[in-house]
Amino acid sequence: SPTDKKFWSFRDRWMSELAYAEHQAVRWLDLVRWADTSGFVSDEPIASGAYRAWVIRAIHSNQPYDQFSIDQLAGDLVSQPSDDQLIASGFNRIVNTNCEAGAIELEQLYKLKGEHVRAVGTVWMGMTTGCAECHDHKFDPFSAKDYYSLAAFFDDLVEAGVYTPGDRREPLHYVHSDKMASRRDRELAGEIERLKVQIAAKPIDDLADWETQIVAEMKDSKSRTDFVWAAAELPAPRVLEGTFTVTTIDGKTARQTKANAETFVRHHAAEWMTGYLKPSGVKTDEVHDAWFIDVWIDEDDRPDMIGFQVSNGRYGRLGWQTENYETYYWGNDSSGELAKSHPWSDPKRVSRVGDLPDESGWIRLRVPFEKQIKEVGGKTFERTGMAWLHSGGTVGWGDSGLELRTDKATTLALAETAVRRWWERPMNRQVYERRTDVVAKALRTAPEDRDDLETSIVVDAYREQTQTELMSRLRQLESQLYVMRCSAMPVLVSKKSTQAKSTRLLHRGDYQDTTGPIVTAALPEFLAGTARGTADDPLDRLDLAQWMFDEGNPLIARVFVNRLWHQYFGRGISDTLEDSGTQGEWPSNDALLDWLACEFRDSGWDRNHMVRLLTSTRAYQLSSIPSDDLRRIDPGNRLHARQSRFRLSAESIRDSALLAAGLLATTKTIPQESFFPYQPDPYWTRSDKVMYGSRHMIWSTSPSTEQYHRSLYTFWKRQNIHPTMLAFDAPTRQECTAKRNITNTPGQALALLNDPIFVESARVMAMRICAPVDIDDETRIQ
Repeated sequence: SPTDKKFWSFRDRWMSELAYAEHQAVRWLDLVRWADTSGFVSDEPIASGAYRAWVIRAIHSNQPYDQFSIDQLAGDLVSQPSDDQLIASGFNRIVNTNCEAGAIELEQLYKLKGEHVRAVGTVWMGMTTGCAECHDHKFDPFSAKDYYSLAAFFDDLVEAGVYTPGDRREPLHYVHSDKMASRRDRELAGEIERLKVQIAAKPIDDLADWETQIVAEMKDSKSRTDFVWAAAELPAPRVLEGTFTVTTIDGKTARQTKANAETFVRHHAAEWMTGYLKPSGVKTDEVHDAWFIDVWIDEDDRPDMIGFQVSNGRYGRLGWQTENYETYYWGNDSSGELAKSHPWSDPKRVSRVGDLPDESGWIRLRVPFEKQIKEVGGKTFERTGMAWLHSGGTVGWGDSGLELRTDKATTLALAETAVRRWWERPMNRQVYERRTDVVAKALRTAPEDRDDLETSIVVDAYREQTQTELMSRLRQLESQLYVMRCSAMPVLVSKKSTQAKSTRLLHRGDYQDTTGPIVTAALPEFLAGTARGTADDPLDRLDLAQWMFDEGNPLIARVFVNRLWHQYFGRGISDTLEDSGTQGEWPSNDALLDWLACEFRDSGWDRNHMVRLLTSTRAYQLSSIPSDDLRRIDPGNRLHARQSRFRLSAESIRDSALLAAGLLATTKTIPQESFFPYQPDPYWTRSDKVMYGSRHMIWSTSPSTEQYHRSLYTFWKRQNIHPTMLAFDAPTRQECTAKRNITNTPGQALALLNDPIFVESARVMAMRICAPVDIDDETRIQ
């Protein structure tokens, strides 16, 4: 009929739009428990935005469900994986990860294994696999051996049980804005790996003799007091205080310390977007004689200028453009940037110390200070802060601070400047490892007591002297790759580990009980049929993913179409979407469920085909208003004699308000970053500070144009999701969610009344209604 044709035309047009894919993606992100943060303790940001963008692209392009799933479970294991397949493999990495002090590595590794098993069970199999962690499943034919054998599929992942605060959680893939850069990234990475293999193949038989000689020549000097940078990506402004840890260089542990007067560890972490590098400042109230900074200068890419500024350091406000300051620099400020950055520029405040030293590598620069109280530009200040900068070239920052002593109340502060926005990144490991004091410390440690990082530092130092040409080439390539990736978007990805790991069947789930047998990757016995691995040819994640979509697997298609039925008819054929086992609801029409599952499989796992099929039915197009008889006979609408009534999701409620007001941002590109819409000012800060002890994340409200993106792009902090989203039943995504709960609470009404987004949407909508002058009130209301 003409009516049907209009409906089908509207439906097909809607399904072809990016907004449809964004709407559908929310359900999948709930299911795979996607978030912007790690989940535990301080709930730190993780690199996951590109995975969300990939999900939207895959749905928008109607990627077949089998390939969509295989790419996520094992995209890194296919032959010559594409960028999209690597990004998709990030599914295995968006788990809850821990960086809590005192967390036990082995315990956390088994927790990660459990999360992988629960995710596979919930997302694809519709099974409560987590019930078999401590014993055989009480109701379904899924044993504890099946549980740990399924966990063993993920032993090949490169992942840690416990991370350090600020850790980037390698491995990462870097998403570039153009294909040429992406291709060059792969070429450089491949060349670096080949060169590392070549270097590693060279014998190091005389390493022990070399160590003995070097250690004998080293003078055992007393360690200096150092200051510290945070190696993490934190938005400004930020203040860290009290006891904290600064531990990572390219994702690997360096050193840990408490913030006290005795010792600090420091690795630089900030860069000017236009070429200036500015770690923030340190304040001190101590009488001192000289500041020093150690810098590393690349002989092939020398900077034009290196300098630092001393300023009035008040608590939490250090660095640029405070009222009193002095700037010292070596080299040439040919661009005049120093003068431009000081609106109150005074010749007394900007001093050229001299030419840049001719040396390359690590050098020390000094500026003497006379006393605690110093006259600067006719004004007096009693405390000093420091900020470091350079223009052009490649510079690494090493030790810095006082050559004599420091005070008892040193504060690390990361402060936003008035010159340019700046961002942070960890120090390049190649620069860090070449610091003389780092090599010396590693050499002083007995070989059997060294950790992996110290061992690699010693070996690299040995190779620097014995394999000069190869190591020089390696450093050059690493530097090129590092610079290229600074402008790319990192994303967590899966990577096959070269280190053998094993999974033990734990008695009662106790990781300390080592009496259970070691198990290998194997499919659930009641479903596997003849699919078995061998010692010579063990099963891996790719085998698991492909088995899921084998014709002999009865679960995957049924689970998917049941959830799709729930989406379009208000309840599933079996309404327990997360549990298709014996404790789940029996299907109201099992023959229909089987037919739909076969249709889905035979269509080539075409999701859009199934959506068109369901929405073309008479049942879907019925009115949701029930008759008195239907209300009495079938209050739960299991017979589908009418359409169900739907409550919009948290995202749809907010997006609908923005759309009605004409504020909803529409774009043809998919953002990879998350945005920060309005939320109550003390909500995040207070909960972080009191509940979790985390002070390094502050909700910085996005500009208005970014706030109006769909709610899908809201920053998702697992322990503190946006309060309006929480009020309307959005999950925390700490666990996989197949179906959101629906509540009706006074808090929802308060959110609609007070959330600035809804207030602003109402105001703008009212202005749009009242703006035309040539229509009457009745037309305005309509």
